[in-house]
Amino acid sequence: LGDGNISYNNATKTLTVKGSINGVDRECILNKSVEGLTINIASDVTFKDGDISTYKNTVITGDGKLTGYFNGNSNYQYFIVHAAKLTFKNANVEINAGAGFAGYTEGGVESDLVFDNSNITVKAEGSVIPSHRAFGSITFTNGSAIVSPEGAVVKEGRIYESDGTTLAKDVVITPKAKCTEHTPGEAVKENFVDPDCTNAGSYDLVVYCTVCGEEISRKTVTVNALGHDWGEWTLSEDGTEESRVCARCGGVETRKVGAIKGDVNGDGVVNASDIVAVAAHVKGVKKLEGDALKRADVSGDGAITVTDISMIAAHVKGQKPLK
Repeated sequence: LGDGNISYNNATKTLTVKGSINGVDRECILNKSVEGLTINIASDVTFKDGDISTYKNTVITGDGKLTGYFNGNSNYQYFIVHAAKLTFKNANVEINAGAGFAGYTEGGVESDLVFDNSNITVKAEGSVIPSHRAFGSITFTNGSAIVSPEGAVVKEGRIYESDGTTLAKDVVITPKAKCTEHTPGEAVKENFVDPDCTNAGSYDLVVYCTVCGEEISRKTVTVNALGHDWGEWTLSEDGTEESRVCARCGGVETRKVGAIKGDVNGDGVVNASDIVAVAAHVKGVKKLEGDALKRADVSGDGAITVTDISMIAAHVKGQKPLK
């Protein structure tokens, strides 16, 4: 702080920057202890080869422009937030780095990002916000809005291209001019919650003014649950229940089917037809398959033999009912 380019006011928790900074150990500013720190960019400055990293709620503001970049280090992230809120208020920032912003969740506490009446330009080698460093929330206030890429989608704590799936690399945020009569743009989808087999999903359908960027309307739309995609019923080894598996979620449904051992043809009764079918299998005339094969094994020894024929015959004759 001794060169006069940087000064700190403890009473107002304000760090005023008037001159450029070269990063030390990849950092230009590191805030680990000052809750509610204000970084005042008082004149046009350049931060080279170092990020701004904060573990406490921090506001970046000022009349000057902050230009930051990493020279040849395209993997580095520029504004790094650890379980805190970073607010750009009346700020003018231009960043060239591997990523513009990175939100870390620590101890279950997410990071938040706020753009308040600010001009922000980010050109990222990877993406503006990496997929593994999403924020808990991204908020635009006092007219701030994304003007590039056109139709950008903000969801899941990240910024996407208009397709809603490709992470944005280059982003421009500006405070659009205020207007007395809003001009509604096309409705965009935000805050996606995907449905699953049993739970409905949702998204917000939001209309912004194309002139000032202010939100005009917001409607939450419910997406119906997808329902299970059940496979075929399969019979248990003991023949007392059937189960099926959902191809979508892996859920299993089971139902009791009663004592159907011996009902080889599956017609609901054990009779002479079943004896004939088992005998044909034992003789090799017509082999049984699948559930029919399981029902034929009334002895439970894992093989279809004359023993099974005798037991089914005894059941049909009323001599010894199958259990």
